[in-house]
Amino acid sequence: MATQVEVDIFDLKSTISGLQWLYDNIDKQANEMLEEITKNGQKYLDSQYKGATLKDPNITELFTDIKLGNNESEIIARGKDVLYEEFGTGDKGEDNPHPVKSKYDLNDYNSGSYIMDTRDNSNPHLDQFLATQGIYNGKYWTYKKDGVRYYTQGVPSGQEVWNTRNYLIDTEIPKLAKERGKIINDNFIRSIKR
Repeated sequence: MATQVEVDIFDLKSTISGLQWLYDNIDKQANEMLEEITKNGQKYLDSQYKGATLKDPNITELFTDIKLGNNESEIIARGKDVLYEEFGTGDKGEDNPHPVKSKYDLNDYNSGSYIMDTRDNSNPHLDQFLATQGIYNGKYWTYKKDGVRYYTQGVPSGQEVWNTRNYLIDTEIPKLAKERGKIINDNFIRSIKR
């Protein structure tokens, strides 16, 4: 059994009108979505920096910024220790490395002339002192902050920017694409005159 449906020129013009609306508005919708993704990503990164999740409790000056442009945006992490927190350092960083550290021009974990190794030490008093600092074996270094000398084996990678990227890809972008897709679809359908 066959059914015939007649389509006249007005139906085609109406569909063309709907396609024209889509053509005229798709960039605007995409840029609005990009702006929303960027702002939500900044909020997510801020919450990690302001929460109690930092791997190094000595870091306090991390903050975010965004740049919005036509068809592009950036979420920017700022602070003198942002790379240290993101990628980690020392033995602890090496034990918990950042997944994409090799793609950046960064020094290897435990590299540099200031790194010392407990195996190179023959002084039992130093071994006892290092043990009071939580260092029993492996590589370590010292630094001074506010007149106090600290001994450390580094920190694991915090991966806050990496986690923000994954949150946007896994959660925020699909949610916004679904919402925006519905808006675009509804407007497209409404623009076709019946």
